[in-house]
Amino acid sequence: SGYGQTSEWQLTSEHPMAAIIRSFLPTERFEYYVSSLRKLDAINFVKNAAPASILFQFATNDKFIERDHSVTFYAAASSPKKIIWYDTDHLFTNCKSAILDRQKWLSEHFWLQDDILSKESTKN
Repeated sequence: SGYGQTSEWQLTSEHPMAAIIRSFLPTERFEYYVSSLRKLDAINFVKNAAPASILFQFATNDKFIERDHSVTFYAAASSPKKIIWYDTDHLFTNCKSAILDRQKWLSEHFWLQDDILSKESTKN
């Protein structure tokens, strides 16, 4: 699903990549970078997704996205929504169930639209 607040991650994460970016950029450039990211944080937009449904897939062993951030991102989303947790890492290594769940969710939510579109194109 990704990180709902990338700007917050850049500011607070203890992950080595975040630390490198914080130490690499001069303070003024880093603040500009974070303020630019803040405008793009997904958490600001996910509340407006309805009537679309959203599937959130998160890894329990994610070194980038902490559980509380995942839960906050999910809570901010409009309904309908679903969250699934997987015993895997950030890259979903060897996690076939995530792919299968995603395929199932996509087929449940998009088959009707495809059917409507094909019927409409047949009429024309």
